[in-house]
Amino acid sequence: MNIRQIVTGHDEQGNSIFLSESDVSPVQGSLLLGFKSFELWSTKKDSVVPHKGELNNVNNYFPETGGSICRVITFPPQEESSFNFSPEAIAETKELFPGLIEHLDPTSPGMHTTNSIDYGIVLRGEIYLELDNGEERLLTPGSCVVQNGTRHAWVNKSKQPATMAFILLGVNREE
Repeated sequence: MNIRQIVTGHDEQGNSIFLSESDVSPVQGSLLLGFKSFELWSTKKDSVVPHKGELNNVNNYFPETGGSICRVITFPPQEESSFNFSPEAIAETKELFPGLIEHLDPTSPGMHTTNSIDYGIVLRGEIYLELDNGEERLLTPGSCVVQNGTRHAWVNKSKQPATMAFILLGVNREE
């Protein structure tokens, strides 16, 4: 699936304009072959409009408290790809996806917990949302998930890639 990003903004007179329009290349690594993350946009807790910063500004895999991240992810079929936790793959993942590896559990690949509320929308294919208590739900195109900081994994049990759009909102976790 091709992902295109269109960004609006303002000109010097304050009029609405299109700042950019381009195809987005996926970030891919060897931790999970076939996993593609299209990094679209992020905000910090003190972001303002009109936007005056970089256009492709995602520099951490999960948002800071009060920040947000928008991305599209393609998940490979589980039977075609397994997690590779070799030292080389871990080092590469730390470089390509800063902050991701610290949230993954090598004893339960794919399971992770973040300090975020995530809105996930299935665009193509089907994927299971698995929770740490063993419950799971099959998600199909049009399924929308509100993931409230729970320990979970996205598992593609089909024979085709599954693609989801995500908006992550960084929040504080109550202890």
